[in-house]
Amino acid sequence: LLFVSASFSLWNVAGALFLRRGLDPIVLATYREVGTAMCLTTASIMVRAGRRPEWSWPTVRESFLLLMCGAFGVFGLQYFFILGLQLASADEAALMQPLTPVIVLFLGVMLGEERVALCAEENSVRHASFQKLAGVAASVGGCVLISVNSAFSGGPNHATGLLYLLLSDFSCAAFILTQKPLFAAGHSPLVVITIACAIGATCMSIAAVSVHPPMTAWVLSPVEVLVVAFVVLICGAANYALLTWANALVEGTVVTLYGLLQPIFTALLSFVIEGETLASITLVGGALILFGVFLTSTSEIVLTMPSPDLHCRLLSHGQLRERNPAPHG
Repeated sequence: LLFVSASFSLWNVAGALFLRRGLDPIVLATYREVGTAMCLTTASIMVRAGRRPEWSWPTVRESFLLLMCGAFGVFGLQYFFILGLQLASADEAALMQPLTPVIVLFLGVMLGEERVALCAEENSVRHASFQKLAGVAASVGGCVLISVNSAFSGGPNHATGLLYLLLSDFSCAAFILTQKPLFAAGHSPLVVITIACAIGATCMSIAAVSVHPPMTAWVLSPVEVLVVAFVVLICGAANYALLTWANALVEGTVVTLYGLLQPIFTALLSFVIEGETLASITLVGGALILFGVFLTSTSEIVLTMPSPDLHCRLLSHGQLRERNPAPHG
């Protein structure tokens, strides 16, 4: 997750430079999604080569989750963000980003995918739950501090653009939460993200055709080809695969909180590459984000540990195997 945040931050700096040079964002997003789907498909075939197939046909519910993950999670995240940036300022987009872990936390609790037990009998679980909420609050507050440092400098405040950015946040939450039941059903993270990216690439291609960018926009210079290759291989295939793999291991709130590290990495890279100065409020906000990520990540260890009391009750009833039920249990 640290690698994902760092590489996305590098793209935030380098991508902004190339987009200002006239590279069409819809064209770039289409190349990225199509190229990512092709790379992940190739990786899936190579990984499964010579092995007994582990894929089982999804149920109707699982098919719907895959469709939502691809169409709303992969495609919606990119497309709504692009539309939002065209109508709102980059500062407003940065201010909307901290909403993602909050949305994931509350939707995850409602869907039973996030563990928060504020009224638990065990003190350790109750304290870990409060620690998790405090970590989310600290990280969100730190990200807001970094963003608000430049947000009041001005810029258009279009309600439609903010709505698109909010939809982008919900799309990110959908990307995280729709994968959880698929993992619980025993589906491989690599297969899940490959199918989701294929659906997202199809939707992005349809959107690109409907927008009708000029044909000259699809012709890339040699430097732009290298940029697209970096976006496809690192920010696309590698990061999607790593995010999905991490999402199968930890809760969605932790995954999205690591995304809030991007403002820190972006500020540091801007300082190194473009010579931008680091404001003191950026350092304070970065410290809050790091502290919040630490709190939430360590609370995850306590909340995922089996309860000693539950262990004793299961052992006394001869049901120790049910402490870790099968995917379909």
